[in-house]
Amino acid sequence: MSEILTLNEAAARLLITRRTLERWSSDGIGPLVTHIGPRRRGVLVSDLEAFLASRKRVGIPPKAAGAAR
Repeated sequence: MSEILTLNEAAARLLITRRTLERWSSDGIGPLVTHIGPRRRGVLVSDLEAFLASRKRVGIPPKAAGAAR
């Protein structure tokens, strides 16, 4: 089974606040938040990695990069 991160740990890995992670979860756009106890939630490392892999990477187009010089 995958390691479970606290919401604070998962948010830190995403470079966002815990509140943003909670909002993303309620909006259905972030990694899946798992209930790990009656008053405790976390994020599986495998779910966090899958979320990151699904995000489109955006780079600077070559023409724009050359124009900045």
